Amino acid sequence: MWVHLVSLASTQPLHDPSVRTVIQTSARVAYVATCSSLCWGVFLSTGWISRITGRTAMRKSHATLAVLAIALAGIHAALFLFLDNKNVRFHLATVTIPLSDGGKWRWALGIVGLEIMIAIMISSALQRLFVYRRWLHVHWLSYPAVAAIVVHAWLGAAANGHLATLWLAGLTVLVPTAAIVILRFVPASFLATVGLLTEEPYSHDKQELAITHSHVLTRTAMTISVDNQRCHLYGVCQAEAPNLFELTPGGRLHYVSHVIDEHTDQAKAAARACPMRAIHLSGERPV
Repeated sequence: MWVHLVSLASTQPLHDPSVRTVIQTSARVAYVATCSSLCWGVFLSTGWISRITGRTAMRKSHATLAVLAIALAGIHAALFLFLDNKNVRFHLATVTIPLSDGGKWRWALGIVGLEIMIAIMISSALQRLFVYRRWLHVHWLSYPAVAAIVVHAWLGAAANGHLATLWLAGLTVLVPTAAIVILRFVPASFLATVGLLTEEPYSHDKQELAITHSHVLTRTAMTISVDNQRCHLYGVCQAEAPNLFELTPGGRLHYVSHVIDEHTDQAKAAARACPMRAIHLSGERPV
């Protein structure tokens, strides 16, 4: 694909106004799609709008927005091969390797942000091959990636004289995105205290949110139970105790009900971290 674009670029007239228009349009739409994808990802991980739509639909919507943002950003970068800048001629290395061929820092931010997003997309497609905790850590790179892309977009707008045009529209998208991301890392107990999050149980779709047990035969001093009505399937328990909890792609939570001694610390960590306090630990031996 890149070779084909390079060959086409060599035959196209320079400074094509229509190409510049597509570059600007793709950048702006990619900016909106990137921020929207990040917001939707926060909604998915926290379950804040799970009452509106099912978890599966939310996951697919998040993936669609992410792919759209990456595709538009890729088009934005590739079309620079068709232009002849006054100071630098864009080559394949210029749009793929940060700071190469006289590249600027603002270009490097966009390249790094896009390539991180591509890596996250690939890791999501291969999620089954990763330990969940490691995959989650890779996915968290989306926050600095989006930050780099946003800075790249604003610096590019300022350098090309479009800052006034993007000021209102850019802030309209950026402010709610930043607010949602900040709220993502605020403790759930505080959000519940100020009324931004309710911990009241609500009914779930049984097929989507069914919780099943995985039993072991050995007797242990600790048992786990999960309140089906309170569990929002955030997946925090899996991140804290991957040996005890597993959230399947189909929206089902599997967990070990009888904890062996070496996993008791993980069980306690999962119970403490659960934002809905849906995990209950018992010190009595099972009968």
